[in-house]
Amino acid sequence: MRDPFSKLRVVLNKLKDEAHTFIRFWLPPIFWMGLIFYLSSIPYLKSGLPTTWDLILRKIAHMVEFGVLFLLFARALTGRIRKVLFWAALFSIIYAGLDEYHQTFVFGREGCLRDVVFDVLGVAMSYFLVKSKK
Repeated sequence: MRDPFSKLRVVLNKLKDEAHTFIRFWLPPIFWMGLIFYLSSIPYLKSGLPTTWDLILRKIAHMVEFGVLFLLFARALTGRIRKVLFWAALFSIIYAGLDEYHQTFVFGREGCLRDVVFDVLGVAMSYFLVKSKK
């Protein structure tokens, strides 16, 4: 006698596998984007350090934030490494621009093209780090 639930089990197992893949690979970049969005929503975000050091720390933070985002996207994407790195870089750079645009709506913050340049530098550093390992 044939099991009436065999097709249902196959579908449920496939859904379980897809959910596991989403949680393992796509949830980290989504979480990281949420963290970036949250930090960008804080009015007058300063470190409390002297002005020069505060500026340096914030620019390094930009590079690290988006370098990590690139790495998380590269981890989540599948395919040939060249395409994966291209799409990871593109998604990260687009989000950098959207992040700066978002800051134009936050009291005490301003969107700045210069910050996008620092974000792109972080993406580029991570890109070359991954390329050197392959």
